Amino acid sequence: MNRSTATVKWYDVHEGHGFLTPDDREAEDVFVHHSAIHGTGMKPLSPGDRVEYDLVQTEHGPAAEGVLRAM
Repeated sequence: MNRSTATVKWYDVHEGHGFLTPDDREAEDVFVHHSAIHGTGMKPLSPGDRVEYDLVQTEHGPAAEGVLRAM
């Protein structure tokens, strides 16, 4: 699987989900759920955070798995 990088577009800490804007600007935004973020407990993201992730296709569209903050 190819790792991709993106910027957090928005993330709702209360709902535990949001969207990423891939560096490949031609790609559509990618859904991210808190369960896909590496770590324990609540794992909030903030708009503008840089992340890397694995892209998966779901019945609702593209989603991120294995999300890590980019270095």
